Amino acid sequence: MRFSGPIPLKEYKASIDSLMQATDGVFSVAFFGFAICVPLILIIFKTVR
Repeated sequence: MRFSGPIPLKEYKASIDSLMQATDGVFSVAFFGFAICVPLILIIFKTVR
């Protein structure tokens, strides 16, 4: 991948697609992690209190 000069459209679209897939993966993991951790934290606080 070149960092200077004109970039071919095909290469540009491939990098944007790769970035979108990586971002989608991060958001999926964050959502499921949040959905799993919040109930666990609430259960722990309930038992400690």
